[in-house]
Amino acid sequence: MDRKLYDLSIAEHLLFFSQKFTLSKQVNTIATLLMLEGEVDLDILKEAIKLCYKRVDSLTLRLVKDGKKVRQYFNDEEIPIIENLDFTEKTEEQGEKVLKKLAKQRVTYINKPLSKIYIVNNFKNMKGIFFLVSHVILDSWGICIFYKDVMEVYEALRDKKELPKAPVSYKEMLIKELEYKDSLQFKKDEAYWQGQFQPGNEPIYTGINGYGALEKARKKHKNTEYRSAPTISFFSKGAHEVQLIPKDMVDSMRRYSSEKRVPIQTMIMLAYRSYLSKVNRREKDVMYYTVLARRATLAEKKSGGSRVQFLPFRTILEEDMTFQGALEALSERQSSIYK
Repeated sequence: MDRKLYDLSIAEHLLFFSQKFTLSKQVNTIATLLMLEGEVDLDILKEAIKLCYKRVDSLTLRLVKDGKKVRQYFNDEEIPIIENLDFTEKTEEQGEKVLKKLAKQRVTYINKPLSKIYIVNNFKNMKGIFFLVSHVILDSWGICIFYKDVMEVYEALRDKKELPKAPVSYKEMLIKELEYKDSLQFKKDEAYWQGQFQPGNEPIYTGINGYGALEKARKKHKNTEYRSAPTISFFSKGAHEVQLIPKDMVDSMRRYSSEKRVPIQTMIMLAYRSYLSKVNRREKDVMYYTVLARRATLAEKKSGGSRVQFLPFRTILEEDMTFQGALEALSERQSSIYK
């Protein structure tokens, strides 16, 4: 078969890299459930899904080995794997158990479809879609693009109207992204990040479980100033965890955000940072990774694909800094690394 092969983008490469070096090969599986109230024609919904697999073209991507490299191609003949899940005879608890088990499936393979989709009937007295997709080809924004397109196409088919305009081609965005790696801007960005981690300016390890791993590394290397620690685990497992913020706290954060013109996200990032500082002997120099979906242009916002980037977020804050001062320092740092 004559097919055009493309290199993985920076975001795709990073996500595939995470799977390559873990025993839990479902690490890139994203599972989402969309339930619909009211009357739903499942046959029309299935037809809408088939059409949208062509319209959201990143869903047709397949990974392939090309020598020692992993590359990708758009499979124009891709047919979605659609299965039915009928929970009519199951309790809600039994239905959730089935979905959680399916969510643990691996979907990122070489030269195989990178998603699975299920038509759900009678779960919590509703119908809808259970979608498993590789993070390599869709991020959370891309998943929303897909769901939005499915719903709009479904309504058009049901009402016998003209189909809505298709999302922007991810292939076009991918080509531009690969051209970026050979651009002057890439060289400038690369120089910026290299400047952040020069010898003598190395960040210190601030683990989520405290400083135990750092102390162990210092003893091993017989160096009380040693700043890094091994954190590799081959036996990591994922789970679904929900942490709720009390409504009164959310209301206070909203008021403060409005009055001081500071994003709520920055407050949450400061909370993360404060926790890491606290459990690491009140360390002033704290670094963790923040996630950014690079969708600056309208075309990028209207296309599928995975554009998520993991950026090192390092701040050095003195303890006598005010809350507002700390927020401003984090905001300034965000602006610097997000450019």
